[in-house]
Formats: sequence, C-alpha cells, structure tokens
Amino acid sequence: MNSTWRRAKLNEVLRPIERPERPVSGRTYRQLGVRLWGAGAYERESIEGGATRYKSLSRVETDDVVVNKIWARNGSVAVVQPSLAGCYVSSEFPTYAPLLDRIDPRWMHWLTKTAEFWNLCDEKSQGTSGKNRIRPEQFLNIEVSLPSLDEQRRIVERLDALTSMVDGLKRELECQMSSELACSQSLIDYGIAGGLSEHWRREHMGTLAGSPAIGGPMSNSDTSVGIRIPGSWRWVRLKAVAAVLDVDHRMPENSENGIPLVSPKDFIGDDQIDFVGTKRISEDDYLRMSKKCKPQPGDVLFSRYGTIGNVRRVPSGMKFQISYSLCIVRPLPRCLSTDYLYWLLKSSLVLDQALKAKRHIAVPDLGLRYIREFDLPIPPMSEQEAIAERLATAYSKAMCIQNETLATIDGAKRLRSSILTAAFQGDLAE
Repeated sequence: MNSTWRRAKLNEVLRPIERPERPVSGRTYRQLGVRLWGAGAYERESIEGGATRYKSLSRVETDDVVVNKIWARNGSVAVVQPSLAGCYVSSEFPTYAPLLDRIDPRWMHWLTKTAEFWNLCDEKSQGTSGKNRIRPEQFLNIEVSLPSLDEQRRIVERLDALTSMVDGLKRELECQMSSELACSQSLIDYGIAGGLSEHWRREHMGTLAGSPAIGGPMSNSDTSVGIRIPGSWRWVRLKAVAAVLDVDHRMPENSENGIPLVSPKDFIGDDQIDFVGTKRISEDDYLRMSKKCKPQPGDVLFSRYGTIGNVRRVPSGMKFQISYSLCIVRPLPRCLSTDYLYWLLKSSLVLDQALKAKRHIAVPDLGLRYIREFDLPIPPMSEQEAIAERLATAYSKAMCIQNETLATIDGAKRLRSSILTAAFQGDLAE
C-alpha cells in the first residue's frame, strides 16, 4: 500500500441519498439490478406501478453508488453509469451520492471491482440479522485507501487504458472460442452427414429423409431433414438400431458411502463423468433401480430432463446407476457402433430433433418415445467405425486448440485482476 495515501471511511466521501416516488398504477418503471463480484449494475425487467409491493421506489442517477444489502458481501455494489440513470430501486438497495470534491466516481467504480473491497463488505455483513445483510451505517464504516483527487484521476486514466486493452483481448479470445466451438460442432455434423466417409466421393449422393425402418425406401424429393448423405446409407429410426432404456423413477434415499447415482450435473469435461462428487444410493435402491436396466460398457447416456442432449459414453469398470434425468441408449449388435452412436447423438441433427420434441413445461422433459423416433443416417458398420475414428482424431485436435484458448482467456482475467490490485496498492501511481 502506498504509504502517502490516507485511509478514509466511506462516510467521508459518500452521503446517503433517496429520490423517493410513490408507484403509480399504469406507469412503467425501469428497474436497476446489481450483479455479483463487481460485475456492475444492469437494467432489469421494467415493472408496472400497480404490480410492486413496495410503497416507495427511489430513482438513481449517474455516479450514484448502489448497494445490494443482501449480496454486498459477494461484491454486489456498483456505480451507476449514464445509460442507467432514471432507473428505480427498492429499499433493499441503499443509494449514496459521491462527494465530488473528495472522491472521483470512477475511483469508486474500480474499487467495487476489487477482491479487497468485497472482503471489507463481507466483514461488515458478518453477524448482522436478516441473512447477513449489510446495514447502511455498516457500509459507510468501511475504510478504504484514498489518495488525492489528482492522484485518483491519474490512476483511473491508467486503469481505463490498461483494462480496456485487456478486456479487448478477452473479447477477441471469447469470439475466437465461440468460433472454435462452432467449428467443433460443425466437424461433428460434417462427419455424421458423411463428410468423413471414404465413400463420400464415390457413391451417388441423394437428399434423403426419414424412412420408417432400416432398408426402407429413400426419396430425393423429401427434404425434411435436409442433409446430403452417401447413397449407400439408410435413414432409420433410433429404435430400429438401439434400445432406449430408463430406470425406476422412484426417488432413492441418499447413502453417504453408497453407489454413485449419475445425473447430467455430473457430466464434466468433454466426455467425462464425476463419480467422486455425485449423489450416492444404497445397495437396495441400486438393485431396485437396476431391475429395468443398468449401465454397461458400450452404452451411451443421453440427458432427457432439465438439460436436453448431453451425451457420455459409459466407462468400463464402474458400478453406478443413472437418475431419471438420463436414459441409456444401447446399440444393437451388428447394427450400430457405440462410437458412431456417441458422435451421432452429439450432432445437431439429433439435438434439433430433441429440442423440437421436448415438452414445454417449467423443466424441459423429453419422453423416451420421442427419443426412439429420432431419424438417423446409418452407414454400413465398417464405415461407422472409420468415421468415428476420424472424428475422434479431428475432434481431439480441435479440443486442444479450445483448451489453449480457454487458458489464455483465464490468463487475461488474472491480468485484469492484478492490474486492479496494483492500482489500489499505489503501483500505478507513477
């Protein structure tokens, strides 16, 4: 910490302010929210005056400091930007106006984004009533570093420039990441459409659509699926080449040292399952649920409730059971390769069908009968294996590139954090 800087309580540089208005029925009010961890203020959904339970709302203006009483301990404090002036907050969001002859609003803006400030808010929230809300007087008792106004402005200018450069790099990397993810999905779709087939260039091409069963007729005029595949392939329903199975739906009891019960939340990485942190069930519940089916090597898991369309292969050597949120897709021998099925279920072709078939309720749900009716392009077995092998190799390379990009994005985040730390320790003052 710069030894020439003094420490000051916020009550020396901020003053409480309210611009109260009684909500009027028929009038629309813009609402302000404050994100966690210094991510700033944002405009929430507007509210009609007769729909609020609050007898009074307070209008905020540019440079106001707004505090979320409940979540201040998690960095929910922000300085109002000009685009949000005129929004309203409830009494749960105490508001303060900066004393401009003592503190630059931009200094306060950057201060709210530092881990040190979040920790100070957390300390002042401890032991208070009402789920550790921070009381307005406690917030004003927070003590922060306060250089002179000229020093604040010099540091803020450097902060603006440096963080703008880092944020620009981060946005560029995130765009690159988004493009890489799209390319990875396109790679899967290209392989499933026959693009990685050795017969792609040799066989007659046709625009084909769902036939009712294996070996059924193929039409060049029906384009409901809309992808082109080699003429040696067939469109089939999933139920013709795989069994789609689920388990007993009765909720099992927790058992601390029992058998893993896997759900979509346990899907980690690109093709892994977290068996350490998952819920566990008793041996009796495992046996009951396994009467209908139990996962075995060669099966593919498909998420059908909540999150739709996440896919994992069943690893060998693991005893576990699946929750209602998943189903097992078990390929029929000599009809479908497990590896080809895995890539097929990850393709946009299947995901699009799943999203169209899901029931539109509070929690998305996809019935097994709809999954069994998925239309799929199925090549000969030898070709399935060749395509799956080529896809695995190409996708692995794509994921390596994505992981490198993610590491660089993480580095940009750490650099931004270190710049903020240096600024409020006085290392950017010169």
